[in-house]
Amino acid sequence: TGHLTSSGDISGSHDSAFSGGTLFLKSNADIDGDLDVDGTTNLDAVDIDGNTQIDGTVSVGVDDTGYDVKFFGATAGKSFLWDESDDKVVIVGADGTNALEVTDGNVAITDALDVGGATTLDQVSIDTTDGAFLVAGGNDIDFTANLDVDNTTTDINSDTINLDGANNINITGGVTASAGIVGTSLKVG
Repeated sequence: TGHLTSSGDISGSHDSAFSGGTLFLKSNADIDGDLDVDGTTNLDAVDIDGNTQIDGTVSVGVDDTGYDVKFFGATAGKSFLWDESDDKVVIVGADGTNALEVTDGNVAITDALDVGGATTLDQVSIDTTDGAFLVAGGNDIDFTANLDVDNTTTDINSDTINLDGANNINITGGVTASAGIVGTSLKVG
């Protein structure tokens, strides 16, 4: 009980106990064995060189005060970053590879989706219950398979619609056109 002060090494071959005060080390500590801490551990900087297993929840920062978290890839310059100041995830992957891959489950986007490059979609179902499906800016949509539109009214506001391939339009239901329809084959009904 009390204070322990040493200007040299302290070693022991059996369990040691220190209670009733605070142990101050003003130099390095080398522990050859396990360290069991019951309570909160406050570490200013941690450098872990081995594998680490965390058996509880990991929180970085507190609400309204966050910190960046970055994971590095095996390739130079590739990483996954939670950027706290911009409130977003930044993934820097390798060109031509999947930087984000969801092998099971769904991806739900409740706000806008902005795609700046080419996009390949194998199967798409668009639910426009709360809004419209809009292609703006004079851009094209290319379909290499069937396009099925299941709704009461489909408005196409375009001067020209080009059909490649068989040049066929099959419509079940009526057709109203405010201008002429020209094509190789138009089947209604």
